[in-house]
Formats: sequence, C-alpha cells, structure tokens
Amino acid sequence: MQSTGHGPQEPIAIRYVDSAHPITKPLQDWTTIKEELYNNVNIFDAHPLAMGKQSIKQKDGSVKDVEYIVAWTNEKAGARSFSTTIGHNNDTVADARYLDLLTRGILWACGKLDPAYLIPFTGENKVTFVKANAKTEGKAKSQSAAVPQAPPVSAGDATPVKATASSRNQATPTMRGKPWTAAKIAGGAPMAEEDRSGCSLSSTSPSR
Repeated sequence: MQSTGHGPQEPIAIRYVDSAHPITKPLQDWTTIKEELYNNVNIFDAHPLAMGKQSIKQKDGSVKDVEYIVAWTNEKAGARSFSTTIGHNNDTVADARYLDLLTRGILWACGKLDPAYLIPFTGENKVTFVKANAKTEGKAKSQSAAVPQAPPVSAGDATPVKATASSRNQATPTMRGKPWTAAKIAGGAPMAEEDRSGCSLSSTSPSR
C-alpha cells in the first residue's frame, strides 16, 4: 500500500468490507476517536478488509467526506501479511475493538488464528531485573575494546558531492502546500535563503 499523507485528526468511521475473512468475521463496524486517515495512492496486491471514512471541514465551511482503505492483507508469493494505518493515538490502541482487529490480524498472518491462541491472558506481567556480575561486565568491556575502530576521516579525504531533491514532480506538494527544494553543496556553502518555490538548504558531507 502506498500513501502520500493523511488528513486532520478527526474521528474515523471504520467499515469492514470483507466480513467473511477470518480476521474480520466476528468484528463490528466502529468509530475511532480523533485519528489520522492516510490516503491510498496505490494498493498494489493488497486485499482490503476495512475502509475508513472521515468528514473534513473545508475552508469555505462545507464538509467533505473522504474514504480510504485502513486495514488489509497480502498473500503475495505465499507469504501472509496484515497491515493497518489506524493507531496514531494512545486511546485508539487501548480500544478493545482496535486490539481485537490487531490481535486477529497478527495471529492470522502467523497461521495461528484458532481458539487456542484467542484465550485472554489473566495473569500478571512481571519484570525481573538481573544485575550483571563483575566478571560479566569485564568480559563485555574487553569485547567492546577488541572491536576495531574505523580510521578518522579528514577533509583531504572528502570528495565534493552535490545532490538535490524537489517535490515539483510529486502529485502532492509539501512544505505547507508549496513545492520544496533542498540542495547539498560541498565546500561549506552557507544556508541558502528560501526562494519562491519553497525552501533550499546547503551543507557539506565528506564522501569516501
């Protein structure tokens, strides 16, 4: 799945479009808290599981509804994968409905989506800190010291390099709606001033 960005943080209405899939079969449509809805530029071989709809207020006061794929699977070349673009905020990832989707998606990708792995954990998580003894610490330090270090790079070893980047050929411009340009110029050139197209910068980087 390819995306170029997302909209504002607003609630997203989740609608499952493949209710027969093992991942989504028992799940119900729901609406998130304020979240970021990522667009879809190219879905490649993705199999959509859920769509997300967001209502965005326009500058003229009108409201525009946009809808994109937010959860999908892929089984290209026999390898299973599950992905979702939902889950930007802590309250979302703590939502039982989100956790159900994520849990079932991961188990499906591992080939373990069965009752034996869907039993909730009722125990208590414990973290045990084990202090390293002096012998272990000494061994770790000696191993670290034995690692050969790369020789320092001097200015004389540097090769002048010039590289540029721009958003002019992108479908969606950046830098607050303006195309941007960036330049890396060897020789210690000062920071360039912003031009009409957006911004540019310069810096020096040695290359060996």
